Amino acid sequence: MNPDLPTGKPTLNPDLPTGKPTLNPDLPTGKPTLHPIPTSPAPTTPAPTTPAPTTPAPTTPAPTTPAPTTPAPTTPAPTTPAPTTPAPTTPAPTTPAPTTPAPMTPEPTTSRPGPVSGGPCGNEKTGPLGCPEGEFCQPWNPWQYQCRRADAKCGKQEVGVDFFGDDIATVIVSLPEECCAKCQETEGCKAYTYVNYNADGKPRCYLKKGSGDKRRNPGAVSAVIDVPKCSVPSAGQCGSDKDGVKCCPDGEYCQPWNPWFYQCRPAPTQCGVQEVGVDYYGDDLDRFEISLPWECCDKCAATPGCKAYTFVNYNADGKAWCYLKKGTGQRREVVGAVSSTVLHPKPSCSTPEYGYCGNKDGVSCCPTGFYCQAWNRDYYQCMPQPSQCSKQYTNVDFYGNDLGVHYGLSPSACCEKCSQTKGCKAYTHVNDNPGRPACYLKSSTAGKKELIGAVSGVVN
Repeated sequence: MNPDLPTGKPTLNPDLPTGKPTLNPDLPTGKPTLHPIPTSPAPTTPAPTTPAPTTPAPTTPAPTTPAPTTPAPTTPAPTTPAPTTPAPTTPAPTTPAPTTPAPMTPEPTTSRPGPVSGGPCGNEKTGPLGCPEGEFCQPWNPWQYQCRRADAKCGKQEVGVDFFGDDIATVIVSLPEECCAKCQETEGCKAYTYVNYNADGKPRCYLKKGSGDKRRNPGAVSAVIDVPKCSVPSAGQCGSDKDGVKCCPDGEYCQPWNPWFYQCRPAPTQCGVQEVGVDYYGDDLDRFEISLPWECCDKCAATPGCKAYTFVNYNADGKAWCYLKKGTGQRREVVGAVSSTVLHPKPSCSTPEYGYCGNKDGVSCCPTGFYCQAWNRDYYQCMPQPSQCSKQYTNVDFYGNDLGVHYGLSPSACCEKCSQTKGCKAYTHVNDNPGRPACYLKSSTAGKKELIGAVSGVVN
């Protein structure tokens, strides 16, 4: 006997139609088991499963086999709730529903209070995060960027960009708009790069003649300015010491002739942008009294090793001076000065030390630290510069301003004699002097004149 089956009388199936109770075919009775004629059990399975028993009914006619397996319905019955599994799966929408809030993640970001005028807009790590219309994100230091309003004349502000090269000048200003204004008032300036924080802690404004090579530089802000068309005519007045420099037509620059009259003049073709009001301090090679600025450019272009010059038309002594330079030195603001670089400088000197460097008909170059000493009218030689006198001028006489004359001294001894004499600032040495060499001590370098065979020097 099956221990799982209840003993006693067979229980009537409550789901069967009323009338005679149907015996449970699975119970072992003495009587032979009735064949699954009762088609009624079949409905019992479909009844719970699919309320369309009528469809399965025709298919169920194989109940004969299922009959013994009919208990399987009890298993499928729970399995039949499989629809209930999909049912929960159908709530899959509920899964996306939480996922749909994904937009809610960006929402906080987007809905984060937008950039405020004058408010923070990022840092070096995040980069610029955007600003209200008409403003740009100014980097003050690596951790603080701020929205600032840009002047329309200053063009589009390119944050994190350096216009590499094309430099005209470097100035120290406190604000980006001051850098823009400086560019607008500088002859030939068309763009600028402003960097507020540098290694030395000072903000710098780099004025440019073009937008050059754009390079990434966190902390830099660059722009191309809106250059208004110049109303000053060619050769017209373009400023004064008091009013500063105005514009000039294309191809011209503003030349200061005296404190009250600046004039638009054609730029020298052999030299670059003319920087008005700028002195290339230091790096001097030589100095000449010259009447016109373009002559100064030509002089530099013809001098080996000369790469730049500064021309000052009005000085305390009333003379115009041209200073030849081996580099741009330190740019300094000097009212009335005009500086520029040579486009195609002559290569450095190829004459060897102590080599032949000329004669009465002309002088060639000497290596750095040497000068061309005239021994006689036919033979000049590259000699080391005396330590106390770093500048020598061949075929030049510092005429006048004599303190005294000494004979028989070598050029270096003449320099030494001047350095030991009170009030002596320069000397002129003539080696090929009738009888013996002559050394003239001078209180000034004024009165510079050409004298074949003479060499003049300045005491340090």
